[in-house]
Parts: sequence; C-alpha cells; structure tokens
Amino acid sequence: MTDLRAAILARLDELERLARDAIKTNPGGNGRWTAVEVYPDEAEVVDADGARIARYTHWYPDMADGMDPEDARHIAAWDPDSVLALVVGAREMVGLHSPDVDPMFNRSGCVGCGSLPDYADRHVDDCPTLAALAKMLGVRAGA
Repeated sequence: MTDLRAAILARLDELERLARDAIKTNPGGNGRWTAVEVYPDEAEVVDADGARIARYTHWYPDMADGMDPEDARHIAAWDPDSVLALVVGAREMVGLHSPDVDPMFNRSGCVGCGSLPDYADRHVDDCPTLAALAKMLGVRAGA
C-alpha cells in the first residue's frame, strides 16, 4: 500500500469508527439525523425516532436551549448514516485506483487510470483521483 492510499484508508477507518460510535451512544440507536426548528432562531438535531442528539445555544450555554438552525442543519447533514455511505464509496474509489506494477521496467502506476505512467518516477500516489479524494478528506501522504 502506498503512503497516500494508507493515509486515505486510515482516515476512512477513523470516520467509520466515529460514525459507529455516534450510533452506539445515540439514545435511539440509529444514524439518520434531522434538524428541527424549536423556536424561530433555534433548532436541535434529532434522530429518526425523535431522540435529541444535540441542542445548544450560544446565548445561554448553561441552559442548553437550542442551537442556530444553520448549525443544526450542518450537523444533521453529516449524520452517521451519511458518513458511513461516504466511507463505503470512498473505499470503492481507493480500490479502483490501486498500484499497477510493471516488473519489466520496475515501474508502478495506477490501475484505475488505465495504464502505467509514461515515465519511471511516476507512482500511484500521483493518481489524480486519489489526490482529489485525499483533498476531500483532508489527508496528505506522510501526514
């Protein structure tokens, strides 16, 4: 496995663990969350069964009255089910873009990109698809 592929897969493992942990600690035990407006400027995040996931306001943090609707919608958009779906798709992309070794010339490239590179110093870590996926996940090779 290359450094970039290893870093991407490690990040995906972390995201999967966090999503599964959130499901386990959720009172309703599910991973589909929704933002619900409680008052005109406050909202909360609930799961599919209506169990409260998050509720907070910057005005009265000790009272936990509600959060800004924009924050609630953002949290709900990245609910565990959505993160797990992203992880599955990203792992499929990594699998499609794996090292392809040419033993005759001792070169490696990317299977998913269709061919070995035209020059010997190119590596699967140079795959533009993996680079875009890494950028999306906030990952750098060797980081």
